Amino acid sequence: MGKIPDEIMRHRLPGTEIKRVGGRFYIQRVKCVWVPEEKKRRKVVLEFIGSVTPDGIQPKRVRRVPTKAVLYSMEYGATWAARQVSCDIFESLEQHFGEEAKWLYVAALLRCVHPSAMRYIEHKYETSYISEVFPGLDMRSESISARMKVLGHNRDGICAFMREFVPSGDWFAIFDGTSVVCRSKNIREAQYGYNSRGCYSSQVNLMYAVALKDDGIAPVFYKRYPGSIRDVSAFRNMANEMGLITALVIADKGFTKKSECERMERDGLSYIMPLRRNSREYSREPLQKAGQHLCLLQQVCRYA
Repeated sequence: MGKIPDEIMRHRLPGTEIKRVGGRFYIQRVKCVWVPEEKKRRKVVLEFIGSVTPDGIQPKRVRRVPTKAVLYSMEYGATWAARQVSCDIFESLEQHFGEEAKWLYVAALLRCVHPSAMRYIEHKYETSYISEVFPGLDMRSESISARMKVLGHNRDGICAFMREFVPSGDWFAIFDGTSVVCRSKNIREAQYGYNSRGCYSSQVNLMYAVALKDDGIAPVFYKRYPGSIRDVSAFRNMANEMGLITALVIADKGFTKKSECERMERDGLSYIMPLRRNSREYSREPLQKAGQHLCLLQQVCRYA
């Protein structure tokens, strides 16, 4: 360690020790204690006092917090990251919904970061730094529910917002639908219908559109419609709302309907769909040829 200079050692106090760390000197309060297991004394550091210079001891700097200060902690990391990647979404919401965009964006962001029921949004908002970015928002569940009812009737604004994210140029659109059993008397779309799971019950159908472009994939559109309406019937209406002029549509066999295919061809939409097994255009020749090749291969293996 090296010898401590005399101009430093003269500032040593009783019960303290001066140590050299790098090119500087520090003083700390120490004491010796007896360790029975080791049967010897050991030095224990009690307190760091400060640094030592030839001029004297420089006390350590202590940040003192007023006793009346209100201390609190807020979640920051996940919310900050989500906000950085969704700035364009907020700008589009503000363009189409004005002041309503703030609570809508905050509620969606908090539920994305902390998946939870609406009644917990107020607590998540108060304990997140997003409350400092968008202060003074009423995020009570009752308030959000009331405003969402009004927002749900603004289908034109919702469609205009979603069209902002529909790609231009060459891209792929994947459509898929699902049904949600709903027995609510306050939702008019909850109607009796038959779904792919063989359930004939009161339900709401949802259709989603996903865009693929430049090796990227992102949801761009959705539509909610009554449970009595099948996916095929709602597809054209949703495509019109998206403003599709030319696109390559990839869909499952639930969309394979001659009238629907002819309508897409008239509208200039290209599509890829599997054929139904009872379709006249369904050819079994490839399967028959595959069987012949298999029999030939078995004969070759038999005589090999």
